[in-house]
Amino acid sequence: MLKLSQTAKFKKDLEKFKQGINKIQKPVLRTEYEKILEEFVKQCHLIDNAHSPEYNRRIAPENIRETVIELAKLRRKLQNFLDEA
Repeated sequence: MLKLSQTAKFKKDLEKFKQGINKIQKPVLRTEYEKILEEFVKQCHLIDNAHSPEYNRRIAPENIRETVIELAKLRRKLQNFLDEA
């Protein structure tokens, strides 16, 4: 089964965001960016696990939908950081 964390789009975004850390000069902003990036990866793994056969029928679909929305918000925040850096 294909996982979100294995898609080309996710890998490309993750690499871009990791490289973006070097562009941020202020330590406070860098720390905030790293926390958002960590949460971004965590949300991705939650989505992967929700689609795993071993979790079948134990996770409510509405919770996963919230996770997808949160992942999109985090991605937007990370992209905004890069655009402003």
